[in-house]
Amino acid sequence: MTPTLFKPVAMAARLGLLAKAGPRIAASRGLMLRGLTAGYRHPGRLPHEVVAAYYGPVFGTPESSRAFARLAAAISSADLAAVRPQLAQLKVPTLIVWGTGDRFFPLKWAQRLADLIPGTSTVATVDGARMHFPDERAAEFLPLLRRHLVAHQ
Repeated sequence: MTPTLFKPVAMAARLGLLAKAGPRIAASRGLMLRGLTAGYRHPGRLPHEVVAAYYGPVFGTPESSRAFARLAAAISSADLAAVRPQLAQLKVPTLIVWGTGDRFFPLKWAQRLADLIPGTSTVATVDGARMHFPDERAAEFLPLLRRHLVAHQ
């Protein structure tokens, strides 16, 4: 089963449309930024180098576009279920930081993950942040990470 919001991407990949469009996407800052709206609240503020770092390796060549399309077509929520037994044995102190504005992974998933990992010491949230918040909201993320690292040295 594919995550709901990713289904259009997976379908485009299965139909061959994603691989075909890849080089055109990589050549257009507008298309690249549109693709980053799920992960960033303000993708237009990202420096060109950051945007290019996301898209160049993925869509920069026809070969990389085809490889990403194969990956996108194969992604399944069953992948997380497959690692559930290993996560249930993870006893190291674990910090879970979740953006409350994530479009793919709602906040309830943070608690599910915390319930699954016995080493979870903290579940923290970054208000309104999306998936790539450590990049976009580092000023809020880094203190949480530092506090966790100091507490569990």
